[in-house]
Amino acid sequence: MSRKEGQILVKLIHKQTGSTTYDLIKDLKSGWKAFWSNNTARLFDINLKTPYDPYNVSEDFVIEGILYK
Repeated sequence: MSRKEGQILVKLIHKQTGSTTYDLIKDLKSGWKAFWSNNTARLFDINLKTPYDPYNVSEDFVIEGILYK
């Protein structure tokens, strides 16, 4: 999986669940695991706390357009 695909996956998880990937890991595992998962993801330019907001972020708007096709 490429970095960009990972970033998109994190946003799509937020779109489907309504919670960020960080919050899901925190709820299902622990805050400590979520902290280290986010730090590891940041090594690959991925932020697990990134929300999906197609109205304010142009990249998310493009993703939304692709999903509707």
